[in-house]
Amino acid sequence: MNIPFSPHTSLPYLTSVLTPTLNRLPTLKSLPSVAPYFFVDPPVPSSKDMSSYSTEHVLNIIRSSRACLDGLDDWTITALSSSLRVMVKADTELGNMKTVMTVLRIALSGSQSGPPVPEIMSIIGRERTFRILDRLDGSLSGPVNV
Repeated sequence: MNIPFSPHTSLPYLTSVLTPTLNRLPTLKSLPSVAPYFFVDPPVPSSKDMSSYSTEHVLNIIRSSRACLDGLDDWTITALSSSLRVMVKADTELGNMKTVMTVLRIALSGSQSGPPVPEIMSIIGRERTFRILDRLDGSLSGPVNV
């Protein structure tokens, strides 16, 4: 198996990655191409990737999610899912759960499809999740070239 050089290739980490991707793997060798976001940070989404949402809406979702999860001590799928659901119910400006999860999935994986967002977050961990969200926030809120 040709896994890209990454600090995310320990046996326990690879085992956790297999669970959400197993049904999409034609062969184990295809793991890095089916779910590269588990091994390397995805590129910052382009405006085309987020074309269904305004920049302000994406920033609101990213910042609200970051704030919601920042104080979370239990970084498990259940706790992440519950916290995000409470956040969406409390802030109607974010839109529905599907909208929030789509924006977060694109940010975290570079794709609109894949494992559930809380599962991705749980596997890649708090530090990587926040780094990716912060990078997108900086990209969207940075100076505009005219």
